[in-house]
Amino acid sequence: MASQLIRVSSYEAHNQLELSLSQAFDLLQSKLRPPFSLTIPDPQEYTLLNQAILYGVLIEPHFAKIHIKHLHAIVIDGYKLFLSLLVGIVNELYGKLVDSVKEQLIWVTKEMIDVSATGIDSLLVSLMRQIVGGDFSDGNLWLCFELASLCLSKWDCLLQEKPVVLTSALYTFLRLLADHCRVSNNLKLEMLRQMEIEFCVKMLRDQFQLCLKIGRDLVRLLQDLFHVPEFKSIWKDLVLSPSEFRTAEYLDISQLYCIRTSTRYFLLRITPEMETQLRFLLTHVMLGNQKRYQIWFENKFLLGPERESLIVDIVRFICCAHHPSNEIIQSNIIPRWAVIGWLLACCKKKYIEANGRLALFFDWLFFNEKVDNIMNIEPAMLLMVCSLPKYVNFTHSLLEFLLLLVDNYDLDRKTIILRGVSSAFNSLVQKGVVHSLDVLTRCDVLSPFIRERLQNLLLNDQGKVPRDLLPVDLPGHSTQSLRLPDMSCMGNSTQPTQEQFTSEGDDGLSTRVVVVPGGNEVDSIERLVESIGDIIKESYARGLQTLEAILFSIVNQCNQRNTSNSICSEDLLSKITKEFESNGYRLFTSLGSLAGVVECDDEICSATAVIIRTFIFSQNERIQEMLLLWARNGFPVGARLLSYALRLAHEAYAADLSICEEDIIRLLVDKLDYVDLTEMQFQIGLKKFSLFGDNHKLVFHLIKNSLNWNSVEQHKLWGLIRSELPVSEVQVEKIILEFFCSGKIDVNLSAIAAGGLLTLCSSCAPTSALVGTIMSLPNNFFQDFAAAALATWAASNASMLFDSITEFAEKLKSCSIVCLPIPLNLHLPAVLIKLEETKACSKADITSGSENGNLLAFKYAISETAKAASNCSWLWTTHCGFDVSEVQYCTARLSIFYVHLLKIIAMFCM
Repeated sequence: MASQLIRVSSYEAHNQLELSLSQAFDLLQSKLRPPFSLTIPDPQEYTLLNQAILYGVLIEPHFAKIHIKHLHAIVIDGYKLFLSLLVGIVNELYGKLVDSVKEQLIWVTKEMIDVSATGIDSLLVSLMRQIVGGDFSDGNLWLCFELASLCLSKWDCLLQEKPVVLTSALYTFLRLLADHCRVSNNLKLEMLRQMEIEFCVKMLRDQFQLCLKIGRDLVRLLQDLFHVPEFKSIWKDLVLSPSEFRTAEYLDISQLYCIRTSTRYFLLRITPEMETQLRFLLTHVMLGNQKRYQIWFENKFLLGPERESLIVDIVRFICCAHHPSNEIIQSNIIPRWAVIGWLLACCKKKYIEANGRLALFFDWLFFNEKVDNIMNIEPAMLLMVCSLPKYVNFTHSLLEFLLLLVDNYDLDRKTIILRGVSSAFNSLVQKGVVHSLDVLTRCDVLSPFIRERLQNLLLNDQGKVPRDLLPVDLPGHSTQSLRLPDMSCMGNSTQPTQEQFTSEGDDGLSTRVVVVPGGNEVDSIERLVESIGDIIKESYARGLQTLEAILFSIVNQCNQRNTSNSICSEDLLSKITKEFESNGYRLFTSLGSLAGVVECDDEICSATAVIIRTFIFSQNERIQEMLLLWARNGFPVGARLLSYALRLAHEAYAADLSICEEDIIRLLVDKLDYVDLTEMQFQIGLKKFSLFGDNHKLVFHLIKNSLNWNSVEQHKLWGLIRSELPVSEVQVEKIILEFFCSGKIDVNLSAIAAGGLLTLCSSCAPTSALVGTIMSLPNNFFQDFAAAALATWAASNASMLFDSITEFAEKLKSCSIVCLPIPLNLHLPAVLIKLEETKACSKADITSGSENGNLLAFKYAISETAKAASNCSWLWTTHCGFDVSEVQYCTARLSIFYVHLLKIIAMFCM
């Protein structure tokens, strides 16, 4: 017999929980109807009654209230057994439950909240864990909506009885909002998003003392929502106006930094099934045998464009909620750091990779050995150490990211973060996770600049002066990373002020005396400069390493604050420039000359990139002076700095900040010439980036505003639109419909836009939705627009056009034209039959003038349509009860369909 509770395949074994419930229901079904027995059941009977009642509530919605009354009458344990059965169903069976049972599950949950049932908090947490991050299916969004609605409707009861449920819900919905706010043009999701925002804002504003219980991860979640208007003011008050939260114990955000987040919050974003599989992987799978398990896990839980966001939650779970025993640590079981490394390598989106790294290092920033667990920071350390030397680039990028966090995460509280990171490093050595930090600070394959910054961080914490740097040794096997670092968490660091040059040489070149202490160090720099030309001839990569070493030495000596010796910046720069140019490599190549060069990315693998990267990471005055000197001598330093910084911002987090922004797009079409715009169109057509996004309302708003631009700007805009919209997911038909139905339009102002829409139509496939929209357009202006669009499709894609017309006519027959205010019941069997016949004939038959091909079919179809139009007035007036104005409107709309078909025939007859 098929299960009424869950969906099961024929080959699946019976679930024991479902079987026990159904057997109890079958056994006691006769006792589940009034009048109920007044005898007190024994423990075994009580268990069976709870099982039977629960099964009845779930599969018999019409008797659910009776079953609940029966439960109220017999309960002797505060509903503890009943709730444990419910939790078991949610944890074991939720994914297989039929839809009606899921609805009953939410209903009975609300009933249990009303009676303050023992264990209701566990049930609500279990339901929250069934919400899958990055899943936009109807079932998952429905569960989100129901739980958000439940938290708002049962607010007072939960606040009084189970406040921990509200903090769990806040953590859940803040995390989900980060995913939901990235998707637009979804009505269901918009309603859900508003409800989630309402609940979260209510919690943060009205019950902030409860929110503090979440701890430091509350900050991590909120920073992901800074771009959401409702959370901007909250974030501002959190940092600048703590008193706004009316919580006496909250004085500064640093208090949140110091509160460790409980493990139970990290479990909220991991489904029970996912948790089981992860714990199995980390407790039973041997290192070296993990690949097939990882592939299975990725296909099961991470497959899909939005599921990638789960990686952030999984990394946090592994670091903070799964701490293996010493026995497992000493065995050959795959370690946590290896799984985290695999997960980070799975990230395809830059902002998710940055958030994953932040999840990995977050406890480092505020580590306190008296409060925090060393196991939370162990995976990151082992991942960096164990990736050497084979995956040095990975270690390099992780260290870069950690140092960027130290410098930029919170500039006003940098001392706290410095202390936390230093304490984390020291604790890792004291606890024996690593024997010494020399594995990083003295690793030759790592960038000397990164090593020095790490040494300074560690020594500054001890109140020591950094040791002098010895002459830089550049081993031949050095392979430090030249990739761009992730900067999603980088704040607006204070830029050093520009200094005036002290003098100007006779040759017009600016000169600046750079003060560097120690004759040995000056000699070392000069030797490197003298040898860099020969090194570049042997290997350009080693030449870049030598340049980095020179800059690194300058930065190091600047930090010494000693003025016993000096070298001339002009000589230094001219020698470096000369050596690179003599070997065919230019410094600060203009961006225009790089167009079409695809062999190498100049903003990663070039001397220009090394110089700019050193300046950005060091914020050093001497490097700034050198850049200003290069700029004075005619090099395009400013443009290259801007380009590099924009790329950092774009790749880190803000790839979509300019989507459909009118000011930015107008700047593009105003300043770029046709060659640049054409190249941009190629890149857009290849989907390398997007200008307009997939929200048709924003696109229409942009088009409407562009009507006031000059003609050149409009033509350039439409060139870009035609490149992107045909290959995007935006609904072109909705843009066209809004344009033609937006009211009174000045045809002179709208002419370019109408022409642009026509060429856009010719670039798009004639889908049924688009063809239906075109054939339903009003004829109040640009009367031949629809006919021209249909004629273009008939010439280029006749087969698909005829299919779409057939489908549109079917819709006319079965339901209504979209823009009609009343149902349209047409009988067009002959039209549909003849339209089907058109598929069998070729265009050659039509254009040859044959009366036996599509032409006859269309003429017959038109005559039938005309008859239908003339007969509809009588049908609607006599049998449907419509008044005369409604009939006239419907007939007019149907006539548009008739006219458009006639114009297609006219086109074929030419």
